[in-house]
Amino acid sequence: MKKAKFTLNDFGVRIKQCCASCEWKVATRLQTKRSCTKKKKDVSPCDCCKCWTMSQQMKEVHKSVGQIKRREYLLYLLKIRVSEAKEGLEEERDVMEIRAEYESQYGSIYMNF
Repeated sequence: MKKAKFTLNDFGVRIKQCCASCEWKVATRLQTKRSCTKKKKDVSPCDCCKCWTMSQQMKEVHKSVGQIKRREYLLYLLKIRVSEAKEGLEEERDVMEIRAEYESQYGSIYMNF
């Protein structure tokens, strides 16, 4: 088994060199296989080849122009929205209200780097 390789982007964030972080991957929700536009074939998301080039999204990770929401917050919000759908509510709770509720219980909805 190959040992994973990592590199740093311009902001010092550690990026794993694999198909998932490569410029040549085709954006898809499929998690078992990906298509490579450079090699023109299907590859595993964990594969890494000599053609690997860091994707634009990975180059911009930790740029100061945005923030990344915590996974825990997104799951919290999803749980509320699923519950509202099951209850058949005509009007959803305001997202700002949900954010304030989450922040009062768990802290910021954003990740800290």
